[in-house]
Amino acid sequence: MIQDDKTQVPRALSGIPQVVDRDKPRILLVDDQPARLLTYESILEGVGVQCVRALSGQEALTRLLQERFAVILLDVSMPGMDGFETAQFIRQHPRYEQTPIIFVTGVHVTALDTLKGYGVGAIDYISVPIVPEILRSKVALLAELYGRRTQLEALNQELAAARDRLEAEHNKAMAAAEARREREWLAAVLDSISDEVYFTDIHGRYTYANPAALEQFGHDAVQGTQVGDLATKLEVLRPDGSPRPIEEAPPLRALKGESIRNEEQIVRIPATGELRHRQVSSAPVRDTRGKIIGAVSVARDITENRIHEQQLREADRRKNEFLAMLSHELRNPLAPIRNVVGFLNLPDLPTERLNWARGMLHRQVTHMSRLLDDLLDVTRVTRGQLTIDKQPISIKDVVEAALDPPQLLIEKKAQRLIVDLPSDIPMLNADLVRLAQVVANLLTNSAKYTDRGGLIQLSVRAEGSTLHLSVRDNGIGIAPEQIPQLFTMFSQLDSARDRSEGGLGIGLALAKSIVELHGGTIEAKSAGVGTGSEFQIRLPLLDSAAASDAFTSQARSTP
Repeated sequence: MIQDDKTQVPRALSGIPQVVDRDKPRILLVDDQPARLLTYESILEGVGVQCVRALSGQEALTRLLQERFAVILLDVSMPGMDGFETAQFIRQHPRYEQTPIIFVTGVHVTALDTLKGYGVGAIDYISVPIVPEILRSKVALLAELYGRRTQLEALNQELAAARDRLEAEHNKAMAAAEARREREWLAAVLDSISDEVYFTDIHGRYTYANPAALEQFGHDAVQGTQVGDLATKLEVLRPDGSPRPIEEAPPLRALKGESIRNEEQIVRIPATGELRHRQVSSAPVRDTRGKIIGAVSVARDITENRIHEQQLREADRRKNEFLAMLSHELRNPLAPIRNVVGFLNLPDLPTERLNWARGMLHRQVTHMSRLLDDLLDVTRVTRGQLTIDKQPISIKDVVEAALDPPQLLIEKKAQRLIVDLPSDIPMLNADLVRLAQVVANLLTNSAKYTDRGGLIQLSVRAEGSTLHLSVRDNGIGIAPEQIPQLFTMFSQLDSARDRSEGGLGIGLALAKSIVELHGGTIEAKSAGVGTGSEFQIRLPLLDSAAASDAFTSQARSTP
């Protein structure tokens, strides 16, 4: 093997200086005779190569470790390490396994020697005395091939470097494109969501707010604003309604390393002035070293959720009150019925007592039947199974059918009922029984909630293609804030509970469903408590042609 030992062999001929030109192809001349080395140099002068001398095989190996050579001119017969052994070591080095080696010999070369030389890597033999022209031509050719190979290697290196640069640029461009796509995707998500998203830098300044946030607070109020400054301008409250200190703002706490999830707060929106419930989550943003560089916050408006929760609680409360009232109303008739049953078991009852008992049973059973019918109607409404049988009818028939149920109560309380019903009202396409049920419910309510001797007015008029029916009284009236809940199921006014007289709070809700099934509307009006109330129903009328066809059809079907 080639040994890297620069101390055992001189690097140049003793006393003969050697000028080195690094730009020319180098030729390694190896011979133990200095005079022959000078001869080789003299012959190769003008060929455009740089000759490097070595007086032994070991020095040649040392030179080869230090430099690259285009051609090696190697003497076969050297003392110590001869040319064959030197060539064999040279070929073991990866750098020189393809370097041309020309053997020089001053003795007769047999075929066996030639074969041995080629076996250790020689490409040619030159015999002494050397013909200068032959040596120059061979070395010049090999030096040119070396130069071209060197240029090709340099070109390959440049191409490899260029390829690496292109690949790096491509990877950089791909990474930039991927980052751009991720930013675009993130921007699309942030632009489309209804939640408010904020970015805050390490100094507590808002650096980004998505459209949902800007819509709430405005661009100038958020972008570039300090968290503390914005919190000062806004009225921010804790869930219990107490003011929230600025230092408790979630972004500022996140900048200190705290993570906040779904913390509730109440904020007054500058654009509308209304108080809105919000859930805010904030988290610190860290760099690759784990250092906090900012915070991200997400706020969600939960006002509607809170309203729905309140509505659910209110509905649950009304349901519980309804069940309690229903239990009471169903239990009330049972005691008289039980007493009457016991009374009927007595022997020899006079006729008037029997008639009284039958009347009592009839009234209580009728009351229970009415309650059960209302419950069945509620079930049909909630399931969407309430049906109506529409036929051409007169509003006169509806009013006459509706006057009977509340009549006893009106007479009992000595109230005055005025009915204004013109005779020329067009016909309706409606369910007579159901509409009579609605009007009777309104009249009964007026009678319940109007004092003794009060006034109840029922008026009907036609305006264009719409029928207007109104029931007005001078009773206890309705507080304005309670009007929206009148038509909800199980609803009863607090101020009217002592006058409900067994009602379950489902009549108006049922009336609204029936009117809407007819394509109409119903609404309540009152100037306040103690001012009376008015309920207005609007229903579509049949046009003249449809009413005429309906009348003809009824006439033909009458036997």
